[in-house]
This record gives sequence, C-alpha cells and structure tokens, in this order.
Amino acid sequence: MQNSSKPNTNNIKPTQIESTNTLEKTTFNFSRDQLIPFAAVAFSEQNSIKGAATELKVLLNLFNNEFGGVYKGIPGERGFYNFIKNGNYVDRASLYMDSGHLADFAGGEPVKDEMIDVAEAVLNEGIGIVPDYVDRIDPFITRDYHAKNPIYDENGNLDHWEDITFDLDKYKSNETHIFNIYDENGYTFYGFLDSTSKYPDILGYSSEEKRRILGESCSSYEDLMDYLSLKENSQNQNNLNSLDKFANFVKNNLNSTGNFIVQTSKKNNDKSHQFRESMSAGISKPKHKPYPNSTKLSPRDKHNISETDKRR
Repeated sequence: MQNSSKPNTNNIKPTQIESTNTLEKTTFNFSRDQLIPFAAVAFSEQNSIKGAATELKVLLNLFNNEFGGVYKGIPGERGFYNFIKNGNYVDRASLYMDSGHLADFAGGEPVKDEMIDVAEAVLNEGIGIVPDYVDRIDPFITRDYHAKNPIYDENGNLDHWEDITFDLDKYKSNETHIFNIYDENGYTFYGFLDSTSKYPDILGYSSEEKRRILGESCSSYEDLMDYLSLKENSQNQNNLNSLDKFANFVKNNLNSTGNFIVQTSKKNNDKSHQFRESMSAGISKPKHKPYPNSTKLSPRDKHNISETDKRR
C-alpha cells in the first residue's frame, strides 16, 4: 500500500442541494422473526451498529432506486427479501439468511435481539443514517476498483483522470469517481463508512439526478441510538413488569408451609393449572440451523473475496 494512514473524513459530508423529493420514506412491516435474516446479513458484513444500519439502508436504497421497489415482479417485503437473498449483491447472503447466524468470521453466533432492533429501526421505522440516493457500498478491494479524481484544464474542460486509489486523503465527496468491475459507468464517491478504519468501506451513489430529486435528508446516528435506547428501556420495563407479576404470583400462591397451592379445574378436577417449576417455558423463537460443519467460511480478508462471488 502506498498510503497506510487513516483517511481524512472531514470532507465527506456532501454539499447541500435543494430537494424536490415529495415521496414518503419506504418502510416495511416485518415481524421480529422476519427481521432475523436481514440482521444476520448486516452484522455479518459489518461489525458495528453504525455499519450494519448503513449496510441495510444502502441495500434498501438500491432496491428502490434501481429496481423501483420491485424485484422480479414481487414488491414490498417479499420483494426486498428475495432481492437481498438472491440478488447477488451481498456475498453469501442466502447462507446467512437461512441460518439466522452470523458468519463464522463474525463470530458465528445466532442473531441477538439488539441486532434485530437495528434492522427494525432501518426497515420498519425508516431510520436511515445515509440519504436515499446513496445506493453503493464497496469494501476496500483495490484489485476490484480504482478511485479517480477529474483533472481539468485552464478552460474548465476535463483533461484526464488522476488515480488516487491508495491515497485516501484525496477522496472527495461528490467529485471522486469509483470505477469497478461491477458498474460499467462507475459511481460517485459519497464518503467512508468508518473513519477509524485503515481501509474503510466506500459509500457512493449512481445518479446525480436522484441526488437532486431525493436530497440530503436522513436520520442521524444519534436518532438511531435514541431509538435503540428506547427499545432497550422498554424491554427492561417489560422485564421488570414480568418480575413483578411473578413475585405477585408467588406471593398469592404459597401456603403457610411455603409450598405452591395447586389450582384444580372446577369441571374435572384436572390439575391443569399447576405451577411448573421449569422456567424454560416462554416465547418460542424460530429454530435456526447453524452452519454445517463442512462449511468453511474464510475470514473477511477483503483481498481474498473472489470477483465472481461478490457483486454489490
């Protein structure tokens, strides 16, 4: 690598332009269980809340901007699900979605409730932390793409393109162009996903017209964290309420000897309401099969991802 310094992210915020967008935000109505596959994809691709939320939002923007919210004739929730699973825009998406587990290199664990909350925020609540026109996200795979800046002559005409692929400090929002093996015409650089990463994922957009129409409006990272905090507080309150109910149940169903009172049925004296000591009963969750032992997933070494296996 010619430049190993961290990228300068001070200039990644796009210039503000007037929006003519009068469309409502795209939101879905996925259940918690239906959100598990999307959370599995997002957190396998990204190792942070911000990264996973951005990944989902960019994929949603791509679904809307290039496919009109319809994938192979199927709109809405089903269309988006099939787009992510079968559209070949995320490497091994089908594997993550079918298993409900993160990739081996991301820990291989089942999707957690906090991860589902992130998917819910983006897909159901419309909390997107990048604008609607940002529809490209690429890992820093330098053999797959080149970043170039336009160089103009004294008359303002394009003279040539300067290759800045390895010089991350020279990437300029709305000016640098990304040419890769998947987009014939390339796309325009929007910003880096993670300013703390040595080789950050690259965000961009394919249409200047959509940028003008859709505008810069989006939720902030703080909005996302506020939502997640509210979800956590709500869950904690539900847990406290459940504990209170349990405590009251215990109090009301203990006799003087400290044993539980057995409530019998009035109809047939069936002890169907007897308290179960096992606390394993609860809200059932879908059973997701872990990866087969024979499945070997390579670490997320971006330079080892095959060109034919990954297309954004």
